[in-house]
Amino acid sequence: MTRFYNEYAIKLFKSFYEKYKRSNSLSEKDLSFIFDQCLDFMEMPKPSKEMYKYFINPLVVSMILMEIHNYDRLTYDDRKKISKFFDHMFSLLKRKKSQYFLQYRILGAQGYYPDCELKKNNWHYLIQNMLPVLITKNKYTAEYEFLNYSEIGWITRNELKIATAIQLALDESLVHFYFNDYNKYEIDYSVIEQIPKQFRLLFLSELMALTNRFIPLNDHFRTREITADVTNYMYRNFNNYETFVYKLTDAFSIRNHLLLRTSTHFLKSIMLWHNRSFGEEALVNTYFCVEGCLHLLQKKFGNYSTKLDLNFIKKIFIDNFPLGEQIFDSLKEDYETRIQLVHPETDWGTEWNPFIMADDFYANFSFCRVLLNFILIDRIIEE
Repeated sequence: MTRFYNEYAIKLFKSFYEKYKRSNSLSEKDLSFIFDQCLDFMEMPKPSKEMYKYFINPLVVSMILMEIHNYDRLTYDDRKKISKFFDHMFSLLKRKKSQYFLQYRILGAQGYYPDCELKKNNWHYLIQNMLPVLITKNKYTAEYEFLNYSEIGWITRNELKIATAIQLALDESLVHFYFNDYNKYEIDYSVIEQIPKQFRLLFLSELMALTNRFIPLNDHFRTREITADVTNYMYRNFNNYETFVYKLTDAFSIRNHLLLRTSTHFLKSIMLWHNRSFGEEALVNTYFCVEGCLHLLQKKFGNYSTKLDLNFIKKIFIDNFPLGEQIFDSLKEDYETRIQLVHPETDWGTEWNPFIMADDFYANFSFCRVLLNFILIDRIIEE
């Protein structure tokens, strides 16, 4: 059966090449033909009549062709056979992109989600088809610059901002987003601008089904749930906390590297905690987050040194937090545990499995929430 699909894919790309090898551009009729042929190969239904025309876009069709090209059942030799055909078609479909792209993502079942819609400026959180969805508008150049052109970039800065705000908004609880490296795509904003606002969410949802049809190349090393099961998701009443989410996102600068890095540790800690095999790593990330918070706190009060001034920070705690001196003293006690977890060998010896408790994680995670709330919006929460 696999060989049948492989031969089918080769014939498909070859037929496109033969049909359009003398063409310099593609008409709307051509795009429609290519799109329909791709749907036949993917064994997917056509969009409804009122939605169909929005898919007949060079950038959308190129995404679908890429989905087939990257199908993990195609072998290296198969791709060599179609490379000439694919390159020609891709060149015909190439269009100048706008400044912005939308990131569309179905969030993971391991999260604990707000039960209401949240929306502001360049982001939108909603429950779509009984699944939590996050949509963000991002700038191409800015995202690449802030990634430092790293090969590993797990989420956009706007996604990180919103996820951090969600984790901070409640007075208590472990409400949080969970990000997977699948059930997502990005699309140029010029495609979305041409679609009436009332149809945009439906378009994005239907495009998700198409771009998620196959497991892509090099993804075979993991088990992937392509279609999320709605019964695996949990939601929390969030109506009384919407104001805090908006305050936190307004205060969160996506140009602040220190805040972004600190929030990365904060978010990854709770994601790691879902698998207790990574319990140590989850706790370590809370320690890294606390360290980042102390640097942010020091800068908030006017000390911009890259080294922590413990006397300066101690005074901040005493002046601004209930039981501030006791909190500061507990930080020094926690530092010994951090050393044991981070360093293979310490001055007092080595333990292959340092003694830690679940409460260590919960206490540290709560402390991160307290510090970040205060840093961003001067809010004191009791944990």
